[in-house]
Amino acid sequence: GLQVTSKRKNNPMEIPYLRVANVYRDRLVLDEIKTIRVTEQEAKRTYLQTGDILIVEGHGNSTEIGRSSVWDGSIPNCSHQNHLIRVRIDAEKADSIYMSTFLNSPGGRRQLKKLGKTTSGLNTISTSNVKATKVLLPPLSEQENFVKYRQGIINSLNDYESYLYGLNYIFNSLLQKAFRGEL
Repeated sequence: GLQVTSKRKNNPMEIPYLRVANVYRDRLVLDEIKTIRVTEQEAKRTYLQTGDILIVEGHGNSTEIGRSSVWDGSIPNCSHQNHLIRVRIDAEKADSIYMSTFLNSPGGRRQLKKLGKTTSGLNTISTSNVKATKVLLPPLSEQENFVKYRQGIINSLNDYESYLYGLNYIFNSLLQKAFRGEL
């Protein structure tokens, strides 16, 4: 990844990049994207591809190291900061969402926490720690079925959340009318 430093101000290209603040467990928050000046060589080396897994390599809170999400390609020519580890999966062997979900699971988190180190209050993992993580890897078709099932659950939860929001809106509207004596 790219190190953020003032020495970059004269580099020829300006590109968007993701930071630790953009990567959460199984989701990306892209409402604030910063840019960084880079050389053409750096840009080519660090551009993200759809399906790349981004893993937080350091955090003050030990439960936050190793949190990961999959890059969806929604921002063209986007890169990542050096505090994120990029993992590019061979799509013929593994599904990125399956792998990221595993890393975010209790078993994946436990392994990364155990492999991590703490110095000066900062908990960190390295690329070698990520490579040393043992992942149960069923056949690709089963991984894809898992990802579809997982997405169905996420969709159901989102529908439920929308339903609750609607109920709260109606309840608050009725409450206001009741207090105004309009019912």
